[in-house]
Amino acid sequence: MSILNLELKSFINYVSIGYEFDKRKQAENNAMVLTVLDE
Repeated sequence: MSILNLELKSFINYVSIGYEFDKRKQAENNAMVLTVLDE
């Protein structure tokens, strides 16, 4: 049971880290698009 809990926790951590990374990349893309539109 505890092993299953540990795997679940690490999986949730992995997913949330990936989600944060995606949001950051998306924000960078938006900033680049805005910069291009400004010129």
